[in-house]
Amino acid sequence: MNLVKTALCAVALVLCAAAVAPAQQTPEESQKKAFETLLYKAQRDASNLSEADIVQLMTLGRDLRRPHAAVLAIKTYLSNHFSVPPELMRLAAENAELVGDFRTAVARYKQYLKAPDAGDKASDAAASLYRILIDYLGAGADAFQFMDENGDKFRGSIAARKFDPWFVSMAREMRAYESMARRLSLVIDGQMPLEQERLYYWDHLDWLMAEVSQARQEHLAALPYLKQLVPRIRQSQKRVLRGNFLIAYLTWKAASSGKDQA
Repeated sequence: MNLVKTALCAVALVLCAAAVAPAQQTPEESQKKAFETLLYKAQRDASNLSEADIVQLMTLGRDLRRPHAAVLAIKTYLSNHFSVPPELMRLAAENAELVGDFRTAVARYKQYLKAPDAGDKASDAAASLYRILIDYLGAGADAFQFMDENGDKFRGSIAARKFDPWFVSMAREMRAYESMARRLSLVIDGQMPLEQERLYYWDHLDWLMAEVSQARQEHLAALPYLKQLVPRIRQSQKRVLRGNFLIAYLTWKAASSGKDQA
């Protein structure tokens, strides 16, 4: 009987302790509380947010799927800070993309990608920029220009390299021979599975060779990249031989450019 009473008392004590002790917050609840605290601070005066505050606000807004709540605070912060770290600008671009403000996202991604210390996330950010321009804004010309001028250094991620076939097709359509030869050289140097290379790029390669065989003035700019491209062609001796002939022909044409016809 005494044992039963002792056990009941122990249970009662445990229950009382549980009732008195504060409930432990889950990680998600802690995130929500931190987000609400920052949001309240931003709504009172967003200009006084620190860099760490605004980064945390954007990160939590993304993780909690509440990016819209942080939009005004981000705009206010950026309007009061004209020079911000690249990572902060990347998060601001990501926030604009998440809320569907695509033009603002494009401007912020471009600003982020201009930074010399953009970091290892730059390639994925470039892929996001291409996707917005092509799929959402219908601004293919803008996407092509950015990829042509800056895209070579942002091909580190799979997401960015997925746009290589699009870029090569656009270069062909625009007859941008130099851009096409340069990108094909980079792509083929990547040593992707040969069947994939044949499927996506050899038709473009054959088209480029057929075009430059005419050796017009506008074809000569592609010559330096053809010299890189041709030795990288695998398991197609016919294309290598043809490419070497075209390189020799274009080299002769470039050397004789400007001389009289005779």
